[in-house]
Amino acid sequence: VPGEYMLPELIARYQRLQPHVQLRAKVTDTREVLEQVEQGQVHLGLVGGRCDSKNLEYRIFARDELAVIVPTRHAWARQKHITLSQLTSEPIILREVGSGSRACVEAALAQAGKSLNDCRIAMELGSNEAIKEAVMRGLSAAVLSTRAVEREVRAKKLAATRIADTPLVRDMLVVWDRRRVLPIPARLFLDPLDTCNPAA
Repeated sequence: VPGEYMLPELIARYQRLQPHVQLRAKVTDTREVLEQVEQGQVHLGLVGGRCDSKNLEYRIFARDELAVIVPTRHAWARQKHITLSQLTSEPIILREVGSGSRACVEAALAQAGKSLNDCRIAMELGSNEAIKEAVMRGLSAAVLSTRAVEREVRAKKLAATRIADTPLVRDMLVVWDRRRVLPIPARLFLDPLDTCNPAA
């Protein structure tokens, strides 16, 4: 989500300020981003979750909300909220293991005393776009970031509902390895993120 729906704007803003710096970016899931940062393969990562490594330092730069996404003809399409019991009784599509979106769902279920074992998982896909397409074709409901489906919901191609009393909210984080000195271009990339940091 941060790579597909937030990074382009951040890159555009950065390059207006630093037009002579060439950026290289790769979009993948949270777990792989964290591994690449810790292994020194990349200077910075944008992620939707944390890991237990003491080598990594994080800074919140935005917040994200997940919603239950359904086809517009689905019974939930006109409901502002559904119950957790309704969600666990319906086949759903999830992101793959390692994604921040999936981890957010797992954490919310755990707070409610449940787990993914209580859900009917129809399939797991490693792409937000593939999940949206599957939902639009009526294959199943899904849990996705509201940022990922904003255009489709506005165009009435998909509908979004929330789970009552189960907020699916997470921090969007920039991460780096505290053992390594960030090069100047990477430090300059961090500066604009402070201006949109909700925790500042």
